[in-house]
Amino acid sequence: MKPIGIVVHCTAGRKTASAEDINQVHVRERGWSMIGYHYLIRRDGNSWVVEAGRPEYAMGAHCKENKRNYTHLGVAVAGNYETEPIEEEAFQLLLDWVTELAAKYEMDVENITYHRREQQSAGVKHPKACPGKYIINRWSELIEEVSLRLPTPGNP
Repeated sequence: MKPIGIVVHCTAGRKTASAEDINQVHVRERGWSMIGYHYLIRRDGNSWVVEAGRPEYAMGAHCKENKRNYTHLGVAVAGNYETEPIEEEAFQLLLDWVTELAAKYEMDVENITYHRREQQSAGVKHPKACPGKYIINRWSELIEEVSLRLPTPGNP
């Protein structure tokens, strides 16, 4: 798969949950072959880190709506951002990682989205809150900053 976009998620769980922890849940409880997300941003001690999940070339298992599993990478931030604000360090790492992936695959920022938006556009009657109001409320900030950071013709 050559991804054309990114779907941002939250795990609605512990901020310290590792990709392996989530992998075990996805395999054991959902019957999937591996973790659904391609990347996980999580707290590790006093800092936030990015952990690889599913390989980038593999179809995702994170957003079936609008067939995004086939076209978009899944990036999840560990935690529940419907009930508590995202820490600034986590938000900045999300911004950095989304920018890096968008640049690597020459993605259009219009293809950077979040799970709830995809469910709403697909007509899901009761869409999930994912990635949570505290990330959604900063969405325009994230997209604007990614746009400013991405290379443009004549400005690599």
